[in-house]
Amino acid sequence: MRELMRKMDRIRKEKEESDSGQAKMMAEYNKLATVIEDLTAENRTLRSMCDCPDNFGIKHEEIKLLNREKIEDFRKLIKVLQEDNYHLEEERAKLKHLIKTMSMLTTGACVCNYGKLLTREQIEALEAYARRLIQGDTIELSDVYLLKKENEELKQKLKLLEVTGF
Repeated sequence: MRELMRKMDRIRKEKEESDSGQAKMMAEYNKLATVIEDLTAENRTLRSMCDCPDNFGIKHEEIKLLNREKIEDFRKLIKVLQEDNYHLEEERAKLKHLIKTMSMLTTGACVCNYGKLLTREQIEALEAYARRLIQGDTIELSDVYLLKKENEELKQKLKLLEVTGF
């Protein structure tokens, strides 16, 4: 029973809200209709002052069509600019990360353990390798070993083919 009462109260509130919304919309409609009537009267007065006929000038549909085309062009431009902005933000984030890592490397965080053991050129090479490692541009030593092993196998196969006459 209480549940039904709550449901009725909720439905009554929704109806009151929709009624007040309709009243607001009707008031807005009346206000806009008055503005349109004023504009039409002003247009008629200006045409009579200039001795222009009612059918003189550009058709309203053409003006609306041109405005729609301009709006569509601006929307396309906005979309392109948003994509460019996204890519630039992504690039900015990557560069910011790179600057941060390079700053950490140049402050000696990487070199502090090896500073007395390495020459300046070796330290610079170590920092360059660390930067490449952070960016993922390095080749692991195990990969180099596998490539050398594969290279030797291919050389042996080539020699075998040359000996057999292929």
